[in-house]
Amino acid sequence: MKRLLLLGHAKSAAIEPGRFQGVKDVAHDAHGCSQAKALAATLKYKPECGFCSPETRRIADPPEIEANSDLRETSFGHRKGMTPGVIRESDSCVVKWADFSPKPHWTCLMKPAF
Repeated sequence: MKRLLLLGHAKSAAIEPGRFQGVKDVAHDAHGCSQAKALAATLKYKPECGFCSPETRRIADPPEIEANSDLRETSFGHRKGMTPGVIRESDSCVVKWADFSPKPHWTCLMKPAF
């Protein structure tokens, strides 16, 4: 199933169905997780994001995200024993916790403009 479940306050309900389209998350697929395809195919890196470093395209420490009350969290379903990938979203930024990488970090993604 190709969909992203958005959890949080009422603003998340404003995101229309079909806005997000499924795409393979290669790193998770390598671990055999068939449900890690929820990340939108049209998401782009957003170098101008306030959370991001333009050089690395990785955002600052997670506590800075936690402090932003506009961020909402959702997680992928995974096979037993796997750590969920986490996506956090605000109106300006979508970030994903890349715990499968050599050095865990938050990766910034941007929703497409419609």
